[in-house]
Amino acid sequence: MKFLLIIIANLSVVACAASNLIVNKPLNDKVYLYGLGIHSTHASAEKQAMANLTQQLSSRVESEVLDQQTLTNGIENSRTEVNTKVSTLALELPNIETMKSIEINGEWNILIRVKRSLVQLAIKNQLEDKSDDFSIYLEDYSASPGPACWYALKGVNNEKSAFRSLIAAYVGSGVKVSRTQIYSEQIKGVEKLFKKCKKRNRYRLQVENDLTGQFRAALQESLSSSEIKLTNSSKNTGVIVAKLEKETKILFKQHVVFLSSKLIVKDEFGNFISDTDLKAKGVSFSSYRDAEKKAIKGIIKRIRKLKFSI
Repeated sequence: MKFLLIIIANLSVVACAASNLIVNKPLNDKVYLYGLGIHSTHASAEKQAMANLTQQLSSRVESEVLDQQTLTNGIENSRTEVNTKVSTLALELPNIETMKSIEINGEWNILIRVKRSLVQLAIKNQLEDKSDDFSIYLEDYSASPGPACWYALKGVNNEKSAFRSLIAAYVGSGVKVSRTQIYSEQIKGVEKLFKKCKKRNRYRLQVENDLTGQFRAALQESLSSSEIKLTNSSKNTGVIVAKLEKETKILFKQHVVFLSSKLIVKDEFGNFISDTDLKAKGVSFSSYRDAEKKAIKGIIKRIRKLKFSI
């Protein structure tokens, strides 16, 4: 039987005082890891047993123990509540065995175990998958850090967190830290590459059909204030293309000018990254020229409100 367990912060595990404990959890040994769950429902007790087992694999666990004493019919009752915070960790645990599942007085005690060697193998397989992904990043972009690299690595932060959690779980399963060194080095390599790519995430601005130069100036100002690095160099740089399109009409005896532009972002290899639409309209009773001036003011206003990011 396999379980995919995802633990997120603030999982509450309740352990009763020793006098009320139905099942005692054995100490982990070289062969098995054990987990114990206690709850009023069977399903919750089973989940807590899984959580208890998995927490032992993570070296990044923070626990807050609260002891409570209450009186019921003059009898003192002790209760210990453990609020455990665990880094998000997804583990596929193989061949979980249920050793005991006992319900007494409305409370379930469930004891489970899993072979340590199987846990280590399962974690190692997941580590190797992550390692392959990180190797691809390093191989593909180390020689050409630029916009393509930046765009590819932007979403890697969550992957790094999951990778680190798996490393911690691998060590927690009993594997020597030295055996995880290669994975830690890969994370450092990707972090170093990301910084280099961020520094070289530069773009040329190409504007077409802008007769007055106002459109380009407004775009340049807006993009510069959005932390996008603009450059005139064509070496290993991306490009932002803005082509201004104009359409004129007579509507209800008014001159109407429609201006539109699509900001197309490409990396240094010409691959599409993103696009953004800009539109504005100008209306005048006197002439198309006045209408166009109003349309240009409108599109510049939209540019200045633009929250552009790559």
